[in-house]
Amino acid sequence: MLKLCYVCGNKEKSLFEGMCEECFRKKSEPVEDFKPLNLKICNMCKKIHYKNQLYTLEEFYTILPKILKERLVINKNYILKSISIENYGLDKEDLIFDTNIDFQLKI
Repeated sequence: MLKLCYVCGNKEKSLFEGMCEECFRKKSEPVEDFKPLNLKICNMCKKIHYKNQLYTLEEFYTILPKILKERLVINKNYILKSISIENYGLDKEDLIFDTNIDFQLKI
């Protein structure tokens, strides 16, 4: 039996809080909050200090997806599928990187 989305009127097999998947995604972001990383970078050796540990740039790059996963507050209606890091590096005193985060709606 098809159900009617109250926003757009499309008929769908399943609804999310009364909306089709497209309307729900527009109104409900997957990431609700992001807890700060609180890390420091040594000006001399360029190692990254995080939770009382020192990491080289390469070492930190390998653990960053796991750290980000722990720091994300995800909407209860989504499942985190994957996190990947791109364009990773140091810019003067800042750690810069781009993230790709893939989510799926819980069905």
